[in-house]
Amino acid sequence: MKTVGEVRVWLKENLKSAFTADELPEILFLVLHFVTRLSRTQLHAFPEKELTEDQIEMLLLSVKKLQSGMPVQYALGETEFFGLRFEVDPSVLIPRPETEELVSWVLELKGNTSGDERSGERAEGEGLKGVGEKGKGERGKEERGKGKGGKGERRKGVAENTEGGRRNLESATGHRQLVTVHRPPATGKTILDIGTGSGCIPIAIKKNWPEAAVFALDISAEALQTARRNALLNQVEVGFFQQDMLNFHPVKEARQYSIIVSNPPYVTPSEKKPMQANVLDFEPHLALFVPETDPLLFYRAIAHFASFVLEKNGLLFLEVNENFGQETVKLLQEKDFTKIESRKDFRGKDRMIKAVKNW
Repeated sequence: MKTVGEVRVWLKENLKSAFTADELPEILFLVLHFVTRLSRTQLHAFPEKELTEDQIEMLLLSVKKLQSGMPVQYALGETEFFGLRFEVDPSVLIPRPETEELVSWVLELKGNTSGDERSGERAEGEGLKGVGEKGKGERGKEERGKGKGGKGERRKGVAENTEGGRRNLESATGHRQLVTVHRPPATGKTILDIGTGSGCIPIAIKKNWPEAAVFALDISAEALQTARRNALLNQVEVGFFQQDMLNFHPVKEARQYSIIVSNPPYVTPSEKKPMQANVLDFEPHLALFVPETDPLLFYRAIAHFASFVLEKNGLLFLEVNENFGQETVKLLQEKDFTKIESRKDFRGKDRMIKAVKNW
């Protein structure tokens, strides 16, 4: 087993029990592309091309992971989002196509969201997000070899690796935390992604909106490490910091962000049943699930936080659970957000909300 053609036959035999007949051709291509970096056309044109010993070693390791049920993105350590390549590992959720729609909605403010204008549009031979994927919105339902969204583990800690001054923040227990405050640039939009995970949202925004100052927070130090690597990989500057959205509330904070965007955890325990085992076994539960009794837990915290740090007429963009769209709208209305607009995803499900803070 040395040539591309021989490897293709070997892969088909060794992965046929792990994937459906419909999924298998794309999985074979993804593995071969990852190992050889050859395009789909090149792989078909040069079946006699030999793999190196290092490539064979990579191949065997990837196949072993796939046979264990690991999502293909984790097995290969990378995926594609908004035409860009991202490293992914089990500390972060796998980006989903629904979240690309959320990014596109944000970028409508700049007017460059058509698919042809995406920076880093996917080249031939790339496309790790496609194999049987239901998207983050579906949170792993009916998925094979895939995973969920582009958030990663979220919510906690004290700010790090940031710019600007400092303000006191008070935790839910009454203890004050000293948390870094980001100062906006003299001109341009300032954008914050809450619960960034792999960094796919802020990185895609920054790549397509370079004039904006983009920041992102997450609870997970491991997720933030992955996000920082992805920013370097895609050659953009994003300010990442660690913070828990649930364990503090601002006492006095500069209203510095023009836009806040978030794709927070929203799956309830009762929604686990239709989810694929590879999602439940490999993706971080901290980034997936919310209590059955409080499905809007993070939306409430984000809305409260946004009421302090979002500037007047600032915009809040959220990806939401299709089953709680109206409840989320009502929550935002109760928090005095206005001009609330909902959008369906490409599957026709209520998935995104935009709201305005006009005070």
